[in-house]
Amino acid sequence: MRQKWTSAYMFEWTPILTFTRRRLGLLEWFDEHLQPVAFVEDPKQIGIAIVSPGLRLRVDRDSMIITSAATEPSIDLLEPAIEGVIEILQPKDMTETFCTSLWTHSLEGQSYNEARAKFAVRMSGITAESHGYRPIDGSALMDIESTECTGQVEWGVVERPELAKRMKLTEMSRTSGASSRPAGRANEEDLPEVALLVDVDLRRRLGGAVGDAGAVLAAVRRADTAAEKFVEALYPRFTNEGGRDEFAEAQ
Repeated sequence: MRQKWTSAYMFEWTPILTFTRRRLGLLEWFDEHLQPVAFVEDPKQIGIAIVSPGLRLRVDRDSMIITSAATEPSIDLLEPAIEGVIEILQPKDMTETFCTSLWTHSLEGQSYNEARAKFAVRMSGITAESHGYRPIDGSALMDIESTECTGQVEWGVVERPELAKRMKLTEMSRTSGASSRPAGRANEEDLPEVALLVDVDLRRRLGGAVGDAGAVLAAVRRADTAAEKFVEALYPRFTNEGGRDEFAEAQ
């Protein structure tokens, strides 16, 4: 089973020269229309959590960041807050610019040592017979690009304690944008025992204009769909669905 554990989505706009004044209006709007469960405010930014502490929105003079963790309610619940940001701040040329998300796909029926060794053999083509050394572990980092985006994908095999640690310590990621994500909030016992981990960063270089809350949420869903496709494409490489089994042949 695949699962998204933690994610962040950034939208940027032309810097708002009157942000300090409009910030006060946004605070009043939030107070009148929402019931936040957590709140951060200083002269440079406003941060608000809706429904749960892990479902957050932060705005400053030139950007908005939406963050969420797997145990939180749907990001769609932030729609009223996003509408308030657009109504009060009236940002110009708002564009989706960046997203990052951490995913897993459980590897049921596989031991951790077997799964990571299988990955190392399939990734490298090296076996004990061919080189005298037996691959036992590995991870991969791939740069990607399309007409509209560039990005990075990191993947490998993790066991439950390692996944829990990676969710909390984003600096363990090899992708450049993982530090934008919030720490994961799942209980360790709810994590898969052994899993394929996929860490995806996408940076938009063309297009991405959004004008309202619905368009913002649609951009979030597109980003998740793109990341999810990487998970689904990589998963067969860790099972016999991937075709020829170099790992089995190397045993």
